[in-house]
Amino acid sequence: MRSSCASLSPVLARHGFPGRYVDVFTAARASVISPPQPRPSPATITRDQLIALGRAAASSPTGGYRFVPLAIRALAGHPDDVQVRLLLAAAYVRLGLRTPAGEQIAALPVVVQADPGVEALLRAARQMPDDLVRESALHATLDHNLRALRARGISVDVDPPGEPDPSQVGLEEVFRASDGNVLRRRDGQWLRFEDDLGTARAFQFPALDAGGVQGPVTLDGIGSLWLLLRLSELTPARSDGYQPRINIVQADEAEFLDVLSVCDLSGVLSQERVRLFVGPDAGARFAADLTGRLHLMIAGPVVSGGTQRTPVDPPVGETIDEALRRQARLLDQLTGRVRSHYAGLDRNSWTVRFRGGSHAAGSDRPLRVLLPTTLHSTFVRHSAADLAEALRSRGCEVEVLIEPDSASLLSTVAYLEAFDRFRPDLVVLMNYTRANLAGAIPDGVPCVCWIQDAMPHLYDAATGRAQGPLDFIAGHAPAVLSREFGYPSERMIPTPVVASGTKFHAGPVEPMLRKRLECEVAYASHHSETPDRLHRRLVAEAGHPGVARALEDLYPQIAGIVARSGWHLLQPEIRGAVEGAVTRLSGPAPDPRLRARLINNYAMPLADRLLRHQTLAWTASIARRRGWRFMIHGRGWDDPEADAALAEFAAGELPHDDALRASYQCAAAHLHVSVHWMYHQRVMECALAGGLPLCRRKGDDLALLEAHVVNHVTREASPVATMLTPDRPLVYDVISHPESARLAALLQRLEHPRANRSRMYIPGSWARECLEAWHGGPAPSDAAWLLGDWAQTTYADEAGLERVLIQAVESPRWRADAAAGIRARVERQYTYERAAARLLEGVVWGLATEGVARNR
Repeated sequence: MRSSCASLSPVLARHGFPGRYVDVFTAARASVISPPQPRPSPATITRDQLIALGRAAASSPTGGYRFVPLAIRALAGHPDDVQVRLLLAAAYVRLGLRTPAGEQIAALPVVVQADPGVEALLRAARQMPDDLVRESALHATLDHNLRALRARGISVDVDPPGEPDPSQVGLEEVFRASDGNVLRRRDGQWLRFEDDLGTARAFQFPALDAGGVQGPVTLDGIGSLWLLLRLSELTPARSDGYQPRINIVQADEAEFLDVLSVCDLSGVLSQERVRLFVGPDAGARFAADLTGRLHLMIAGPVVSGGTQRTPVDPPVGETIDEALRRQARLLDQLTGRVRSHYAGLDRNSWTVRFRGGSHAAGSDRPLRVLLPTTLHSTFVRHSAADLAEALRSRGCEVEVLIEPDSASLLSTVAYLEAFDRFRPDLVVLMNYTRANLAGAIPDGVPCVCWIQDAMPHLYDAATGRAQGPLDFIAGHAPAVLSREFGYPSERMIPTPVVASGTKFHAGPVEPMLRKRLECEVAYASHHSETPDRLHRRLVAEAGHPGVARALEDLYPQIAGIVARSGWHLLQPEIRGAVEGAVTRLSGPAPDPRLRARLINNYAMPLADRLLRHQTLAWTASIARRRGWRFMIHGRGWDDPEADAALAEFAAGELPHDDALRASYQCAAAHLHVSVHWMYHQRVMECALAGGLPLCRRKGDDLALLEAHVVNHVTREASPVATMLTPDRPLVYDVISHPESARLAALLQRLEHPRANRSRMYIPGSWARECLEAWHGGPAPSDAAWLLGDWAQTTYADEAGLERVLIQAVESPRWRADAAAGIRARVERQYTYERAAARLLEGVVWGLATEGVARNR
């Protein structure tokens, strides 16, 4: 069987940040990894040593793979050696190869065959399953695998186009051993007798970090089908969706088809990330493919597929090395051109440009904004797309830079190509600063880091010190970044979480979507991983035994804090537990980076997951009791390893488009749960879509609302007294300001322990903390009171959840009024259109202030 080289062309297919930035030049050259090889057969061996090996092979599951080739070699010179032939037959029986075992017994002298022990060996062989793989089975398996390729548009012609290769002529037989190995022989001679399956199972990538394999994996030859399956197993899709590309480079077409005929590889071959370069010109086509992908990460593990009938020309390692050199030359060229373009631009020229660009009347050219994002984060990807649309609505030209598929990572070249072609006036990075990207963003262009997640690389003093006069921080810019890590506070642009008012609107839903998504209560999240599994994964990824032990100690503490949630302040208690763990790890001078890492990457995510899954358990109980339809949308909820009690409510993933909008609108209520604030994107999207968000209430949420009230009261009301205590708090009547009176009424409705207090006592330290909580100033009332009457739109326990759900389900008029009120407040305060305006205004203000000049 042969394949047509021309028809085996691969299906050809931007930088985001797959958990952290990965530069393309971390690998200087392609290093080929070979699977662990069996010990080579010795050039010489004594008969006694051979007999010892044969006896060991009779009881070893894999010893036969070493003994059989040696025994065959010995018998070629001494065909009458009965003991070696008996041991060879026994080794074949041990491996489940009944046909060659019977052949060896038949070759024994008749008198030896009559021996009871030999007869028992022959009976054992005859009782074994058939070891010969029939030609019909080979053709069926090959056809099954080829159908998987054809479904991807890869056509393979197996008809022989010409005279067969003389070296391939002869009677060929295929056997399957009891351990699964597939062995071939031609004219009675084994073509290869190795434990390929065991070798593949033992293969590991060396020195991988918690992020797994970065960059494409290249299989240099496919002599072992098991190795391909092992590589697929070792490169699962990460939680963010990234799954490395697998390149298969194979010169011998017939050998490729042989492999496809003995095992079902359709599960691997059907994956778009698997790319084939098969045929005499495989090396040249692989080189051409790399040349077309210089904007992507092309350096990754190269795995030797074992001995090949026809080596790839040019060799795979040399091809990758040459592509890396070409990529480096292109990077140098782009760096020079981009640096030259931005070299003459300073803060004053950018101030003029921003004041005259964008949507300004009479502008010659609108502002150009480059928005790098990542395909490997659903939230960040959609956030970037929504921000791009909002900036365009303000007159900007926007280019979004993103990976072409889930199996690719952008290289630095992709960034510099965008700068060279697009010449942006502003770069907006999600969760990354210019300093984090090591040369991908030129120094001369304004750059905004919009923080949407508390990622560990941001909490680093070196990153803070690296912020230059054209660097801005937007989004959630906690004061800790300035206080502990040296970020310039004068170039921070406070920006709340926002949602797209264009994508999510209250317009009609298509009837079929409504029928599919209508229910009493819904929830949307990809956080299906249980708290316990999340904990175990994070412990495994800790990278340090001391940190792993600290996480084990923290788990029960955080679980206890969450169990006490209600009016308690969760976040300070969680931070206190982490502070104790950090002190035990690093002594009296705690490392702020370690503290930030434990808080942001373990403690808060774990508490968040505990809250979410507890709330979903409450909802499931209520839904079963009342016969309500409960839909949980997102990845993994139907996974056997997910929470089994929630699997019955799994309703599949919804794309971030009209389907999600329909879900928000068609459920009587959509739940939101977070260890952080209620001011969350999903809450806002739900409201904009005409849905009713119901949020789990915590003491932290009330504290933020109190901070809003304190900001207004201390600025706009007059104190009635000052207490003569060391901190000298100012005293205000609760009715001295509309915001404090409104808060008092809410506390009464919520039956809060402080519900009936008539005065507020506000120390100066608290007033300063309250300003910090709301980014340095009082928030508009609409922004703080987003959810309206908390007594009807929030809950803190199962009974409270059931009460607000009953009202949402049984009172459509109330639901419509409450949803409309939240939607109106979101439209005024929390949309990408508002955020785009704040961002551009913040850059203009930051460029024009002396604070920037002082930090040059």
